[in-house]
Amino acid sequence: MTITDSAIWAYDVQRSAIIWGNQAAAGCWGVNKPDQLAEVDGREVHLLDDYLSADQPFELDFGSNKSRRFQTDKLSESIYLFSEVHSCPELKLSLDRTASSSDNNSMLSTFDQSGQLISRSHYATLRLPVADTLFIDRFVDKEQGIGLWRAMAEKDYAEGHFLTHTTDGPRWHIIQLNKSVAVNESWLVQLRELDIDQFIQNEHSLRNTLKEQEVIFEHAGTGICFIKDSQDHERKIIRCNRKFADIYDYRVEELIGQSSSILYPDFEAFSELGDSAYPSLMEGTLYTQKMKMKRKDGTLFWTQIRGNIISSNEPGLGYIWIVEDIDQQVKADEALKVILNEQNLILDYAMVGIVFLKNRSVTRCNQRFEEMFGYNAGELAGSSSRQWYLTEQDWKAAGKACYKPLSQGKVFQDEMLLSRKDGSPIWCEVTSKAIDPDDLAKGSIWITMDITERKAADVALARAHEDLELRVKERTKELAKANMDLLVEINERKMAEERVKHMALHDALTGLPNRLLLEERLENALSDAKSHQWQLAVLFIDLDRFKLVNDTLGHHEGDQLLVEVANRLHQVIGANDTVARLGGDEFVIVLNEIAGSTEINGVIEDIQQNFKPAVKLALQDMFVTPSIGVAIYPEDGETPVQLMKNADAAMYHAKASGRNCAQYFNRSLDDSLKERISLENALNQALKLGQFELYYQPQLDVKSNRIIGAEALIRWNHPEKGMISPDAFIPLAEESGLIVDIGSWVLHQASSQLAQWRKQGFDQLSVSVNLSALQVQKESFAREVADVIREYGVPEACLDLELTESMIMRNAEETIAALDKIHNLGIQISVDDFGTGYSSLSYLKRFPLDKLKIDRSFVQDITVDTDDAMICKTIISMAHNLNLQVIAEGVETNAQLELLRDYGCEQYQGYLFAKPLPVEQMTEHLLASPCQ
Repeated sequence: MTITDSAIWAYDVQRSAIIWGNQAAAGCWGVNKPDQLAEVDGREVHLLDDYLSADQPFELDFGSNKSRRFQTDKLSESIYLFSEVHSCPELKLSLDRTASSSDNNSMLSTFDQSGQLISRSHYATLRLPVADTLFIDRFVDKEQGIGLWRAMAEKDYAEGHFLTHTTDGPRWHIIQLNKSVAVNESWLVQLRELDIDQFIQNEHSLRNTLKEQEVIFEHAGTGICFIKDSQDHERKIIRCNRKFADIYDYRVEELIGQSSSILYPDFEAFSELGDSAYPSLMEGTLYTQKMKMKRKDGTLFWTQIRGNIISSNEPGLGYIWIVEDIDQQVKADEALKVILNEQNLILDYAMVGIVFLKNRSVTRCNQRFEEMFGYNAGELAGSSSRQWYLTEQDWKAAGKACYKPLSQGKVFQDEMLLSRKDGSPIWCEVTSKAIDPDDLAKGSIWITMDITERKAADVALARAHEDLELRVKERTKELAKANMDLLVEINERKMAEERVKHMALHDALTGLPNRLLLEERLENALSDAKSHQWQLAVLFIDLDRFKLVNDTLGHHEGDQLLVEVANRLHQVIGANDTVARLGGDEFVIVLNEIAGSTEINGVIEDIQQNFKPAVKLALQDMFVTPSIGVAIYPEDGETPVQLMKNADAAMYHAKASGRNCAQYFNRSLDDSLKERISLENALNQALKLGQFELYYQPQLDVKSNRIIGAEALIRWNHPEKGMISPDAFIPLAEESGLIVDIGSWVLHQASSQLAQWRKQGFDQLSVSVNLSALQVQKESFAREVADVIREYGVPEACLDLELTESMIMRNAEETIAALDKIHNLGIQISVDDFGTGYSSLSYLKRFPLDKLKIDRSFVQDITVDTDDAMICKTIISMAHNLNLQVIAEGVETNAQLELLRDYGCEQYQGYLFAKPLPVEQMTEHLLASPCQ
């Protein structure tokens, strides 16, 4: 609310008349213009006399207008200013105290219709610059003056508050313009100004103070809430900061309006605190208590709470409570007590003597120390350590010897001959350390072990030394043989080092050179090629469908396949060539001294021929094919890095061209690789920039043809490239690991949309979400799904999570365990693209599945291909035998739908009904064909 939005008028007590006011004041008193305020009935205005000495804001009732709050300020002996008060009753309007009701003491100016100054009142002449002879010269921002003049010219009246020039510099004024017609149809303008500069400054200062208080409130390190008592004594929360909500694991909006009893362990604790705290609070006394409270999930924790009443004079304003989470502190204190008890037990039952000294006097010792030196319990407390040294000189020497290491924070160790209480000698091994090396006055700890018997043994050992020397000669002969054994061991060690070196340069699985040895050989081959000016070629080989084999049959079978591939590649190279394994299913061949592309093509044909025979894995015949990229020196690069990079780019082009083929590098492939890298970089930012969106493809009941669900499908709307196919970016997301964050986003968005549809009445609708392998592998995934269900309030049975057949067979045992956790929540689980993988029926029946989705490749030709028809019929029959539902995807014709209906398929989706749709169009379909 600004100053010109508030009603303000000046009231002359002696005349019982309003002598000045703004447009808002005119509206209050029922007149059209401020200059008509003087005509208001004096009997009505006389009622203002009752409020002239009011110390607090008060209500004025203007009949048909609602009541409004005002405050008064005395301007002179007879003139008072009435100003409307809004949200801040403490805001006082500070005005120029020299103003009065007479024109001789007001800032009044008269201008002609061209804006030229004609005359000024005496007070205006004193307060306003002489040079301001034009109307617009009054304004710091002349554009504001032009706008106000135009408004006055149209309506005969205008007002506002502006920064204007005065003899004291720029100040805020309320300005009123009134147009009056003079002779010859020309007109004059009267300008009235009221200084409100101090009011504006106070208003700005208050707003800044309120903003600062709000920042402190929202970002305080402790929880703060305001509570008001109600008639039912619920003590409701009317406001709290984020820290307060975080302490109790709520959101702020969840707490507002709630009874504070939800924060207590039980209603009894709530009542007890009320009985204890609120009588003191009503007296204005600060209340402090340490007590257990309850989080949203029901767990209890320790808090330190402080409460105070906002105003003892106005109890209705409520109370402020400050809460600190001290749960960790309390637990730490309890843990410290346990540790101290344990330390005391160690001290009391240790097998060595332990004594604490301060200024070389005993502050504490354990029972074992007292027993070693023959003292009674507690007898040594406060006594000097001098008593267990044989002489004064020994005692001083010991103190001097230990001082330096103790002051440096080091451990002092020594063997000393000491004295028991009865004077008998005792040999001790002592170990000491300062409690605080920087302040030795804090004392030290000494651990003492009785080694008297050991010392006696040392004497006996010395006597045996002579016998030992006699035996040395005999042992010398034995050492000669040992030297021979040592030589043998050295030779064996050298052989072992050679084996280690071989392992460092070769792949452990296939025995082929690894990346390190490949780079070394390629560097040497390039050096020879440059010297002799011949060509060499680098072939980058990647296995097609290897990931599918690895995921379905397991890593062991995958490793066996890689060993067989290594053998087959080795068969096609020459003696001077190299075949190496980079890792995974990537291999590299370096061909030396080649005669041209004809020789390279021959090697490629040999590789492809060697790959044609099947590989027997897990009692199955598996077929793999290679995608080959070729880079030639010197045309495609002169360094190992360039040749490897360009051969890799050519290999990716071979995969994109249909796999099981070879491609030579050219510059356009380099551009393709750069495009791939660019796409990867853009993908890293797409989620943060909100470039993803979800489309939904309806899923329908085969019998009734009603919508029963929708599959959420992600789309990437790139700002420059437009819509990017999921086939282009999903593989990149899986390789980079971004698929986990993207998948989480899809799960949240789909659940949020499902909640929206349920609010619109579609409470039987389900939504399917596709999962990635990386999501399922996360230990916390089941908890994440549960949190999403709870956050959006959707029924578990309405969420359907889809996994591909190959994905569920990857690490089958681990996948079963992960899916069991999700299924136990009540979530539906479906197998996508069923029939395209290698799943085993023995595994399939163990998975917690609800639905199989027939792959579109089988549905496409179901009406013309008997094999596809039989596959679909078999899948449906098998699913029913396993108590699973079936949904067919890719249904595009009525003939396909009829055949699926005859086979007993329950659900379908496809272009026959609708392609994937934006959420708005999907909602239109729901409204047109409700799923209820």
